[in-house]
Amino acid sequence: MGIDWNIEARRRLKVELARKEITHRDLVARLGAIGVAESEENVRSKVRRGGFSFSFFLQCMTAIDTENVSVRVDLPEQTGRPSERLGTGATRPTRALPGCKGTTEDEFR
Repeated sequence: MGIDWNIEARRRLKVELARKEITHRDLVARLGAIGVAESEENVRSKVRRGGFSFSFFLQCMTAIDTENVSVRVDLPEQTGRPSERLGTGATRPTRALPGCKGTTEDEFR
């Protein structure tokens, strides 16, 4: 069973709104203050379904003055490296990236 990313997005936004005790109406007013025109019904609908853009999420975080948000999602227990599970064929870096001293994946951790 996969992760419902809309639920995860909705959860992150709702947690931040609840943490600051901000209602949908308050959010609409705060969005308006930064130049984002949204109706209360539209905001309520976006939050309910969780299918909003990342730019909307950033606008909301800016409007409610949130600087840091945890976006970590605990994946179901799986085996193998992420690149092996996703079939991306990713390999270890063979040279140092700008600003990094390490040359292998283990040295970046």
